[in-house]
Amino acid sequence: MCTVSIVTWAGGLRLVANRDEQRSRADALPPRLVERNGVHSIQPIDAASGGTWVAVNEFGVAFALLNVNPATPFQAGTHSRGEIIAALAALDSIEDVVEAMKAVDHAQYSPFRLICAAGEVAVEIAPYLSLRRQHALDSPVMFTSSGLGDDRVEGPRRRLFDELVGVTDAGGRKTIDRQDSFHAHRWSDAPHLSVFMSRDDACTVSRTVIEVRERGVAMTYAGRPDWESRTLRMPRAGAG
Repeated sequence: MCTVSIVTWAGGLRLVANRDEQRSRADALPPRLVERNGVHSIQPIDAASGGTWVAVNEFGVAFALLNVNPATPFQAGTHSRGEIIAALAALDSIEDVVEAMKAVDHAQYSPFRLICAAGEVAVEIAPYLSLRRQHALDSPVMFTSSGLGDDRVEGPRRRLFDELVGVTDAGGRKTIDRQDSFHAHRWSDAPHLSVFMSRDDACTVSRTVIEVRERGVAMTYAGRPDWESRTLRMPRAGAG
């Protein structure tokens, strides 16, 4: 369960991810530098699986993973979906990510949707839905899911997103402020459907902000138990 949005600004991109989880799930570990195949990435770590749901690497490739919650029953996977981004985080382009995903045994995982963004393009891959879609980032994009059923939250959250973020006259600081307002939004009469959601068994447990610019990348993370913001930065590969 998550809500992810991406906007472009200041010559780069900004990805924000709300993570929604069961209240009983252990708190995640804050972002750290991870090295795989000689490539550095920044990613928070899920305490239960040791994997991650969001990351950015030194090439400026950003990743986010959402659960897919279809209306029809499905076979639960035997492997944690947290393995997926961890295995892809060393790749230096969207094209390589798309190619690598062809070799993934998707049946090992419960249904998921992978979002990968770099430059002015984002790719959405959802094997269970037989979906692979490319999104131009000349306008804001949003992806969302819910354990209540993805269809239940898609409509209200997307209308809110279009109202707050997906406006043609937004730009620069205004775009960022609107994006942050969207990810902090909760309807008082429908907290279970909200972007910053809450219900008896689950709630939004963290918010992660990835900023990719020409010379460097940064991840700012805030989550349970203290919601104190922590930021890690690193230079882009090849930046002088």
